[in-house]
Amino acid sequence: MPYQQIEDTEIHYRMSGSGPALLLLHSLGGSVALWDDVTRTLSKRFTVVSFDARGHGDSPARGEISVQRFARDGALLCAALGIDRFIPVGLSMGGHAAMQIALDTPARVRGVIIADSSAGGRPGGAARVAQAAARIAEIGADAYAVEYSRSRLAKAASEAAVRAFADLSRPTIPDVFLLQLTSIQSQDWTARLGAIRAPTLVIVGDEDSSTPVAEAARLRDMIAGANMAVIEGAGHLSVIDKPEAFGTLVANFASSIV
Repeated sequence: MPYQQIEDTEIHYRMSGSGPALLLLHSLGGSVALWDDVTRTLSKRFTVVSFDARGHGDSPARGEISVQRFARDGALLCAALGIDRFIPVGLSMGGHAAMQIALDTPARVRGVIIADSSAGGRPGGAARVAQAAARIAEIGADAYAVEYSRSRLAKAASEAAVRAFADLSRPTIPDVFLLQLTSIQSQDWTARLGAIRAPTLVIVGDEDSSTPVAEAARLRDMIAGANMAVIEGAGHLSVIDKPEAFGTLVANFASSIV
């Protein structure tokens, strides 16, 4: 189980394959395990790096818990591994981190893939965090993890898939989950995305109720030259619902720009 010292903590990561590098950035409540299915395919053509955000998976909840810290840890991890240029591939919270990396270190980014995410700036973020905290207090962390997981997957998702993501997210609830959710809800990229010049692909599941197709289209339109792909039968965690379709989109886009 490899770890890399990143400033004030150790970050758990995985690296496999060879070729141009992809940096996989998971969702709130996720971990490197989120990428298992697509990594097996992508690592045949690419160097694939994934890691656990602070307080997720096997990375300790040390230091700042935020989207910006997640992005910085990812960029520093790639540098520590000797990877000069890469394509950040971010899902949900990871999509925010991918945008942050593209803005902070544009010379290192070959392209950007943003999945089931948004440009932020939506009103009512504090209320959404408060509602999540109240619901956790009402039904408990275990039940909330299942409820949260079910709300993020497609309607046809199996109970096994719901349980698997619930098991990933449960250790983050409540403290890390609410800290990271607060950071997510505070993001507003609407005035900044025009500065992204790297080739960009926006992916969204057609059943994504958290950041729906219209929100993805809004995000796409803010980035010059960005393209969008809709995955049928996928919810907010499209990489879980449709891993083959997700992996194919990533591979084809990445191959077209490297």
